[in-house]
Amino acid sequence: MKRWMGLICAAALLLCAFAGAEATLPTTAPAAETFFGAEDAAAGRELTGYFGGDIARAAEEIGGMEFSAGEEFEANYDGVGVALHGNGGVVTFIDLRPEDVGDTLCGIDNGMSREDAQLLMNGCPMLWDYPEELAWTVREDPENELNNETLVVFFDEDGKVCGAWYRTSGE
Repeated sequence: MKRWMGLICAAALLLCAFAGAEATLPTTAPAAETFFGAEDAAAGRELTGYFGGDIARAAEEIGGMEFSAGEEFEANYDGVGVALHGNGGVVTFIDLRPEDVGDTLCGIDNGMSREDAQLLMNGCPMLWDYPEELAWTVREDPENELNNETLVVFFDEDGKVCGAWYRTSGE
């Protein structure tokens, strides 16, 4: 368990390190396995690896997703516990829903305590702190703050994670 938390913390710190970077955001997302060693990847997927990547390919890799077109997003892929939304063929919004018990966003998974989520995101600039949700800037775009990548985490009455969004500030 300590090894698992260490890997998650390291991944979160690496994501936060990009927040102060002077370079623009990358145009392609790293593979989901970037956040976990090969042996840990089977335990669940780190979904942030799909952000900014090809939405159809991401939906295919996740599997079990249905496509729909919408007004806000031209491409929506809905699955059990996970939804991908995007425009221009890329993932611009990831929705980790309460029923997903295996996947993570920035290492945060459903059922995690509020305190563990805050510890994991320590070092990332906090956007807001409400009893029912917390939000952080994970990666900044120095040229356009609407392109900042943000993580919004939702909590139930017991202070346990019950969903999260990974998106740009402008969404």
